[in-house]
Amino acid sequence: MGSLADLEEAGSNETERRFHRAMVEIYQTAMRDLGYNATRFIQMVSERGGLGTARQLLWSDQISDGFETLRSHVALTLLGKHMS
Repeated sequence: MGSLADLEEAGSNETERRFHRAMVEIYQTAMRDLGYNATRFIQMVSERGGLGTARQLLWSDQISDGFETLRSHVALTLLGKHMS
């Protein structure tokens, strides 16, 4: 797996590169804000690029464990904000 800087340079055109960078930022945000290290996600982005990863995740018949974890974090965060 390459460095995050290497990952940000992947992509065949500007739109795809911007989408790829956004996917890397999702990983960085999850790590920074939630303390969630989405190792498999960033590995997929490294191997398939942001667009390829999105396609695989969206077309899968199953919801990934990582997505379920993130959904739980977001739900708890929203509940906490609502309760305060």
